[in-house]
Amino acid sequence: MFFQVQVLLLIGAASLIHAGCPDVNAITNFDASQFAGRWYWTEWYNNGWLAQQAGNSIVCLSSTFTSSTSGNLSVSIIWKDLLTTVGGTAKGTFEDVANTPNAFNALFELGSPLIPGRYYVLDILYNTVAVVFYCQNYAFGLSQIEMAWVLHRNSRGLTTRQRNRLIKRWDNDPYLGYLIDPTKFVPFPGTDCTNYRN
Repeated sequence: MFFQVQVLLLIGAASLIHAGCPDVNAITNFDASQFAGRWYWTEWYNNGWLAQQAGNSIVCLSSTFTSSTSGNLSVSIIWKDLLTTVGGTAKGTFEDVANTPNAFNALFELGSPLIPGRYYVLDILYNTVAVVFYCQNYAFGLSQIEMAWVLHRNSRGLTTRQRNRLIKRWDNDPYLGYLIDPTKFVPFPGTDCTNYRN
């Protein structure tokens, strides 16, 4: 159980933003094969104390996604712990949700499987940046874990210009702005890792 909680914290944040996992709009032209490949976790969503503990304790996160012909994804995740300086790994599987190409039923593993949740790609520029949201209901939807992070193709993360464009785009879309406030994303410490290796 300790390892399960640790991985959930590594992935992002635990909080009670909504009363149950919210509905997420479909990106009808989402292409899993273009989303596949290496992404660096450059920012975490600051939505509570647990998020702050996780966001300030890990560095050098990256995910490598592989797509299948059916539209499903698998992922391999690596990171380093600031306190122990030891690297960690986790794997995950993502089965696509019917009629919602940017949504997946996700299952992360670290030794033993974790309870599945729903993984969404909220916004995507395939060659540059993706904003990803994860939600897992507990107690029949009365509480949940919600997590979000910014993925970038470059380990240095968003430039000032890219950040301003992202915030402007979300400001112009009240639906995305309801789900997540983009100004609450915080860079992981040590995002620019010199020896980034899988």
